Amino acid sequence: MFAGGIVSNITVYQEDFNSGINGPGQFTSTIASTGGSSPANSAWTVRANGYNAGPPTWFATFNSNDNSSFVLSNSDAQGSGTPSVPSITRTRLTSPPIDLTAYTTASASFYHHLNRFLTSDITRVQVTTDGGTNWTDLISFNADQGTPTFLCKFSWI
Repeated sequence: MFAGGIVSNITVYQEDFNSGINGPGQFTSTIASTGGSSPANSAWTVRANGYNAGPPTWFATFNSNDNSSFVLSNSDAQGSGTPSVPSITRTRLTSPPIDLTAYTTASASFYHHLNRFLTSDITRVQVTTDGGTNWTDLISFNADQGTPTFLCKFSWI
C-alpha cells in the first residue's frame, strides 16, 4: 500500500541573525549606494535588540519581534548628499541558496519596518530560480510599514 499527500509545516530555512551575516551559509549584504559622506554606512548590519541609531539620524529604539538580533539598513547613516550629487541608497540582503526542488509550494514570512521618507523610497522582496540572473518581485512596499518598536509581519504563500 502506498499513501501520499501534502507535506506541510516543514521549516526548510530559518534565520535569526544571531550568528551574523556575510559568512558561509549566511545572508549577504551588498551595497550600490552613492552620494553622501559615507555610502558604505547604509549596508545591512546586524543590530542587537534595543538598538538606538541616535542623532543625527533617528531618535528611536528598534526592537525585534522576539528580542533577538535583527538586520537594519539605515539610509540616513550614509549622509545627505548635495543637490548636484544626491544621496541614493541601494542595498540588498540576499539569503543563501535554498533548495526547494523537493517541494511544489513554498511560503516565506518575516517581520519588517520601512520608514518611507521620499516618494521614490521602495522596498522589494524578490525571488530567483536561476541563481540570481533574473529576479521576480513577490511584493513591493512604497509606504510606511510598522514602527521601530512594532514590526509588521509579511507572509507570502
